[in-house]
Amino acid sequence: MIIVRRSVRRSPLSVQREMERVFSSWVPQVTTMPIAHGRTWRPALEVIEVEKALVVTAELAGIDQSALEVTVDGDVLTISGNRPGPRDMPVCSYREAGIAYGDFSAEIYIPDQLLIDEATATYQDGMLTINIPKAEQVPSSPRRIALSRPSE
Repeated sequence: MIIVRRSVRRSPLSVQREMERVFSSWVPQVTTMPIAHGRTWRPALEVIEVEKALVVTAELAGIDQSALEVTVDGDVLTISGNRPGPRDMPVCSYREAGIAYGDFSAEIYIPDQLLIDEATATYQDGMLTINIPKAEQVPSSPRRIALSRPSE
């Protein structure tokens, strides 16, 4: 009889290889994802608040400025548009698909103390930057509210 010793411990690399083997049997290596999915996608965004403004930056590479629309309705800023897919592309299977095509939309809830009428937007090198100034806030000072007895 031959006794084989097995180590219960496994190196992290061997565990990773085993996981890759298991998952690769479930997910095919070649995808057949269509170029335009027919779904709306959301671009990468950064929303930062500085002392005097709210600044929204959206990464929109490959999109013509005429295809962009920026609107504000109440407390929601919406950036929308369309990135057309590659033209004259033969039917193919993708090895990797990471660029979204078609209609996109992003909604950002914004504070109500902004001056929407003074907002500016610039689009350069695939980056949309929206700058919305804040309204001047008068520093509040503590006030006393007088108490009274209810009338009988």
